[in-house]
Amino acid sequence: MDSNVIRRVFICILDDTFNEVFNNKFFIISSLVSNALLISHDVRKDSALHIYFLKDGIYVTLLGNRIRQIRPDEQSLKGIFRKVTSIDLSVRSFAHIHTGVIVRKEDLSSAMKHFIKGLSPRLNLVQSSKGLDIRSLKFKQYKQVNFIMALNLNVEDLIGKYKLLDEYLPVRVSKSLKNSPQLITLVNNEIDRQIYTSM
Repeated sequence: MDSNVIRRVFICILDDTFNEVFNNKFFIISSLVSNALLISHDVRKDSALHIYFLKDGIYVTLLGNRIRQIRPDEQSLKGIFRKVTSIDLSVRSFAHIHTGVIVRKEDLSSAMKHFIKGLSPRLNLVQSSKGLDIRSLKFKQYKQVNFIMALNLNVEDLIGKYKLLDEYLPVRVSKSLKNSPQLITLVNNEIDRQIYTSM
């Protein structure tokens, strides 16, 4: 991997079932995918997105370095995510539904161990309105940054309840945006800014 590339892993926990989000709130999935993986007319090869549906105990993973033929419009994305509904996860707990897209049934604690592993040194960041300003961090020393957020849930409460992480840093990405897929864009922008201003 290029020494200037920092792998970004975005983890979003949703307090819903997959079907509830797919049928009634698909704009959330669309926004998460666009903010995490899409840039101009290309895909961020250095990024991965994990969307965990807490009430189902399932997650969908999208790998930027493997995914193919993905577009930002909701109809195209729905065609990919619709395949999740055809899989019986009580029979098999893991399936590839598209190139670079995986669905799996797994408890949150076990899933988090898979999400955060990877390159070293790495940094676990957790969205918190009381955390350090993201602009005060120095990302160049890391090979991988894991950013964990939740929509309509307190991430730090989840970490304590499910014993998700041994080490993490609470970070404030925005004063005005508390629980929004746009936080991912702001994280990407800050990492990009530090990389390119130091070149």
